[in-house]
Amino acid sequence: MNYVRRLKALRARMAGLAVQAAVVARRDAIRYLCGFAGSFGDLVLTEEQAWLVTDGRYATAAKNRTVGVTPVIGGQGLELVPGALRELGAGSRVAYDSDAVTVARLHEWEAALPGTELVPAPGLVDPIMAVKDDDEIRAMAEACRITDRVWEEIQGEIVPGATEVRLAQRLAELQLEHGAEAHGFAIVASGPNSAYPHHVPTSRAVKAGDFVKVDFGCVYDGYNSDLTRTVVVGEATERQREVYETVYRAQIAGCAAVHSGATGEEVDRAARSVIEEAGFGEQFNHGLGHGLGIAKHPPHVRPGYVLAAGNAITIEPGIYIEGLGGVRIEDLGIVTETGFRSLSYAPKPPKLCQPGEWQ
Repeated sequence: MNYVRRLKALRARMAGLAVQAAVVARRDAIRYLCGFAGSFGDLVLTEEQAWLVTDGRYATAAKNRTVGVTPVIGGQGLELVPGALRELGAGSRVAYDSDAVTVARLHEWEAALPGTELVPAPGLVDPIMAVKDDDEIRAMAEACRITDRVWEEIQGEIVPGATEVRLAQRLAELQLEHGAEAHGFAIVASGPNSAYPHHVPTSRAVKAGDFVKVDFGCVYDGYNSDLTRTVVVGEATERQREVYETVYRAQIAGCAAVHSGATGEEVDRAARSVIEEAGFGEQFNHGLGHGLGIAKHPPHVRPGYVLAAGNAITIEPGIYIEGLGGVRIEDLGIVTETGFRSLSYAPKPPKLCQPGEWQ
């Protein structure tokens, strides 16, 4: 990963904000900028220097597993940011990622740095993180390859009697077996539970006739995958087929609407209109997709955002009907000048299938 380029890009952003320094407190942004993956620390950047301030638990990691920064080590939990900034002197302007700094921390900094103007900059690093380079895309593609393979392997285990929580555990196990750095998350929702968009797996056992909605991802070299597929166990009803095929058509329409310069509203509308025209508009109750990389971040596929080549986004429409269940289909891909290049290749049949039926 080209951490030197990323720090240079943040310095250019600092110049645009007319500040002499920046404090990055968000964990994913710190890892993006210098490779540090610890749970405690801040990155302090000036026009000439870059300090990673952390404590003794991470002294070795800060020295050996970072690029482009000088470690500053203090006692556990000690607030080190004011010390790193004090030499700037009165009258300096310092940007901070206000979406990650508590009010209590901000007041502490203000008291310790009289005469320094602390400038809130929500999403300070997001514009830099939004456009993926080749190394990032390769890492995400490998994470997706692992997830795709695990989806194929889990098919034989989605059977009556299997519990949601055990299937979720198996997804984690299989991803690690196939080379994931870490298991990301797993939503396994069966029967009526599939009507909850972000269901937490329970001990409920899969039954014949159930929708089974599976949304999961892993981490590879710091970067995430994200995949959702929905199957039916046993024979599907006409209502289930109608719901699934509507979501499928919406997902295809959403992917087709993606290109550099498209707005999140335009892409969302392309998918959402398919669902609304089928009479399920009120049952699609979340955004169409989100940005992804080391973590979720902009641009998202909703009003207020414009897509650019190199963005990594999900397209994931869904329909959720209380009592019946729900369907979601999701792919992660890269925005190009002319379209959407999916990183997910797990089977995505146009008709509702039983587990493994499409193979």
